[in-house]
Amino acid sequence: MLAEETFLRWLAEIGPLFRSTDQAFDEESIVSNRSAFILARQGKRVEATGVERGLTNNGKNEHGGHPVELSTLDVIVVSHISGMYATTEFLESFLRKKVRTLGVVLHPLFYAARLGSSATLYIRDNLRRGQRFPRKLLPETLMYVVDAALTIYWTLGFRRRFSIYIGFDCLNACLGLLLRKIRVVQTTIFYCIDLVDRRFENPVKNAIYHVLDITAAKRSDFVWNLSESMALIRTIQGVPNSKNLVVPHGVDTSQFKTVVYPPIRRSLVFIGALSPAKGTELVIDSFPEILAEVPGAELFVTGRTPEHMRKYAFEEKLTRMEGTRYLGVLSRSELVDLLCRCAVALAPYHPNPKDDIAIARFADPGRVKDYLAAGLPVIITRVPGISSLIERRRAGLVIGYDGKELVEAASRMLTDDELFLELRRNAISLGKEYDSARIFENALAHCLTVLGDKRRRVPPSDGKSL
Repeated sequence: MLAEETFLRWLAEIGPLFRSTDQAFDEESIVSNRSAFILARQGKRVEATGVERGLTNNGKNEHGGHPVELSTLDVIVVSHISGMYATTEFLESFLRKKVRTLGVVLHPLFYAARLGSSATLYIRDNLRRGQRFPRKLLPETLMYVVDAALTIYWTLGFRRRFSIYIGFDCLNACLGLLLRKIRVVQTTIFYCIDLVDRRFENPVKNAIYHVLDITAAKRSDFVWNLSESMALIRTIQGVPNSKNLVVPHGVDTSQFKTVVYPPIRRSLVFIGALSPAKGTELVIDSFPEILAEVPGAELFVTGRTPEHMRKYAFEEKLTRMEGTRYLGVLSRSELVDLLCRCAVALAPYHPNPKDDIAIARFADPGRVKDYLAAGLPVIITRVPGISSLIERRRAGLVIGYDGKELVEAASRMLTDDELFLELRRNAISLGKEYDSARIFENALAHCLTVLGDKRRRVPPSDGKSL
């Protein structure tokens, strides 16, 4: 731990590279990052600027009630993706129809290198340029270096100045700071989708991660956090409320056609990456007991085990289990159709997984929003913050990470129609509040309002190239 803190202090010397005129950057603020996580774990609340609090306003934003005019903006989005339809894809879909120019740079996560990197430029929702860079499975550190180089190269290659740069994760956000320094972008937004104190086992890598994270948080013009827990950490770090927003995972709610009674009443569904952190082992170990309690119950599972976790052989185990249908990786439309046919969703996140990272502790799991949008009552562990909301709104059952509790909760949901229908009605109601278009419009409305008299787009006008 001492070696890591020493390295943090040394690495803090890169701070002036990202220094803005209105914020200080010092080694103490970086080293104290660990204290922020300790305080957040104590469950202290934060009064941050919360876009999440304005989700149920029937499409109006929180700043005067008028639609946001985005048609004059040139925006670039840079993100790492897993191959599953998630927030990045929802944001891209939303912005394509709203802004004048949209650049999108995507890189695969370490375990999804097969996807390759890509750069796409849209003008008025029309594809003008697309590039791909095939990827091989490189050492993780080298992979991030290649990603950074490609991001700079492709962004400059667009030959445009962008009004807004949205960087998912701290590495991409810091690249936005560099691009702002050379005036390729004007306003930077750090979209924080995961935040953990021990992101990497290697202390040097973990130290670099925290330096990049706090640099992005303090230097970016705005920080979009997935959850209130993340916003709390930012407040403890000294990020002003005016730039500290909660912008949770959302979904395209128009895709989901919910009914009062699901077609497959005695069904459970579990989607996402098959890994220890997601509770895959608990689901596999518990379902035989659920089947014994509820004859005829079915378990539907979609997703893939990350390459570096193949030793767990989750797919092989699921394929052999009685009453289980392992469907592999589905398209978005296939996934939506499956969720709308099932009855009960499983989200048993592990609080302290072996060989994995408990990202859900401070994050806002996207698959839970998919479940709610489909009207599925959720059985969820007390790990992500949304578990408290689900409990408060009675949109599911909250359990500990325990097989007996999972079996009991699943058995009740599959056999007690009165309980099930109550929870289902509440889940449908809660799910409607997480429409991604409304979330993004509210978030951008706030950012443009705070910017005030600052110019909302960068010359030259009409999106001309540099």
